[in-house]
Amino acid sequence: MSDIPYDHTTAPKPDLRPTRLGLEALLGGPTLTLGVRRAVIDALEDAGLLNGGRPADSAPAADGSGRLSIEEVDRAIAAFDDLTREYVKSVLSGVNALAP
Repeated sequence: MSDIPYDHTTAPKPDLRPTRLGLEALLGGPTLTLGVRRAVIDALEDAGLLNGGRPADSAPAADGSGRLSIEEVDRAIAAFDDLTREYVKSVLSGVNALAP
């Protein structure tokens, strides 16, 4: 065991954004078809909102706690119908991945 104190200034920031694979599992089930689920995940990944995905071109995708901005999520999935958007945001909120 080390006696060196933990340096909070160099510790990695938390990242609560879901991964592509994790989001695939979270959105699985009868609510979304496979095609819609993959299109939603692609849209979120293209916007830089997934952990391990492509970085966003504009503002940071996550807040200081590593949670996603609901406005960024809304923007990324704006092309989908209301039910799909609400379901995706509900799932993300359920796993604490959306900023309050």
